[in-house]
Amino acid sequence: MNESEKKCSTCGGKAAGYKCDSCGVEAAEHDEKHSCGGNHCVAKCANCNQAETKCAC
Repeated sequence: MNESEKKCSTCGGKAAGYKCDSCGVEAAEHDEKHSCGGNHCVAKCANCNQAETKCAC
């Protein structure tokens, strides 16, 4: 799946990069070696700008 097709798993809207759901650090690409753990680096919802696990849409 390319970046333009990536979706927020919570609301189904477009995703824009990645965001840590623990510390809030943003990244253009998934960072498996993120300091909070790769599993915390999740898609960032383009609508609310939150990590998909904290999506408020």
